[in-house]
Amino acid sequence: MIVALASVGAVLSLVIIVALLSGRPSTNATNDANATNDAANIVSNDADNATNNPFAALDTNATNQTADSDTLFDPSGANPIASNNPGALLLDAATMNANGDTAKKNGDPVAAAEWWALSAAKGDAEGQAELGIALALGNGVKMDDGAAFELFQKSADQGNVDGEHWEAAYYANGYGSTPLDPVKARYWYQKAAAQGDTGAEDWLSKNPG
Repeated sequence: MIVALASVGAVLSLVIIVALLSGRPSTNATNDANATNDAANIVSNDADNATNNPFAALDTNATNQTADSDTLFDPSGANPIASNNPGALLLDAATMNANGDTAKKNGDPVAAAEWWALSAAKGDAEGQAELGIALALGNGVKMDDGAAFELFQKSADQGNVDGEHWEAAYYANGYGSTPLDPVKARYWYQKAAAQGDTGAEDWLSKNPG
């Protein structure tokens, strides 16, 4: 009787062990699931990178060469973006400016200046002002007050608030070879203030006429 009970107990133990083991995923199944998740993550990351890349419409390799370069951009020479991607010249100025803004936010002042130079070449007031600021501050380009001031004049003449503010600042401070001219400084600060430029308003309040 005792032997019989022991046999029954052994059988029951075996059945319980088999049942427990059958509920676990196999090692291969776990690896397969991990592999599937890894693949999904790679695809997702690639999609995110493509979405966040403002140069996705252009040749990636050529763009990376420009973005990774530590060499300052010379606005008077060939534009690397246009040289590597002639199709970039077909973009409208607003898109060029947006690409410049994105490059600036991404910490690439060289590429930003290159985009703004393309826009400025089209006569766009925003592109002229942004390239002028880059030249005035030496961001991505060699500092050049003369070239910057010329761009600010062109931009201001089209009613761009940044161009107006910076032209006024050059007259107010005599940057570069620009002569000090409080009258012209006031004129352009007034223009900028009329468009809501708080910096211009502050200057006017401190320098009453």
